[in-house]
Amino acid sequence: MPWGFAAAAVGSLAGGAISASGAESAAQTQAGAAEQAQQISENEFNTITGQEQPWMTSGLGAQSQLNYLLGTGTPGQGQTAASSGSGGYGSLLTPFTAQNMQQYSPAYQFQLQQGQQGVLN
Repeated sequence: MPWGFAAAAVGSLAGGAISASGAESAAQTQAGAAEQAQQISENEFNTITGQEQPWMTSGLGAQSQLNYLLGTGTPGQGQTAASSGSGGYGSLLTPFTAQNMQQYSPAYQFQLQQGQQGVLN
């Protein structure tokens, strides 16, 4: 009978070792899958960030020009609004007058020309 207990004990130890080995293998497989998933997420993030870069750059440029035209910030520091012909520093804050309408509106110019031509006719 003592041999029976000894065989059962050896079998139990062997079964525990096999079970532990299987658990370790499963844990390594799961850790590898988690690392792979993390790499996929990082690759997606880098791809999306690269694709958005042109819009981010143009947005920063537009913000710089808007700040220039609003008269905020320091004029001339990385801002190209002065050379674009869109207005001077702070020009968006100037009041709109009838003279601006006459100067900038093609519709006004056309209507003025038609009115003058109608009077002459």
